[in-house]
Amino acid sequence: MESVASGEKEGSLVSIDLYEACEQGLYKIICRENNIVWTPESEQSWIANLIKEYSSYQGTELLCEPSKSGSRVFTHQLLLNCTGTGELIIRKDFTEVTNNPNHV
Repeated sequence: MESVASGEKEGSLVSIDLYEACEQGLYKIICRENNIVWTPESEQSWIANLIKEYSSYQGTELLCEPSKSGSRVFTHQLLLNCTGTGELIIRKDFTEVTNNPNHV
């Protein structure tokens, strides 16, 4: 993903969830390429099996939801926007100031 986003490799990044991809014909293409007869029932079964296979990761892997594995969530695009710009980032620790009641 990062090499495509940076332009190192050709391609494009697309954020589309499983349901939208199927609405746009993903499973029909898979069936056509594998000589499988498409039916609405087989598509629903395929989706159900994917969701079962990914279980606890289905949100992030199949539905394009950001991972919530910490106290903060940063989207992939936000991280890309904040990295690699060459801009200087200065961080200041204000602990001493906020813990000192005599500081004005």
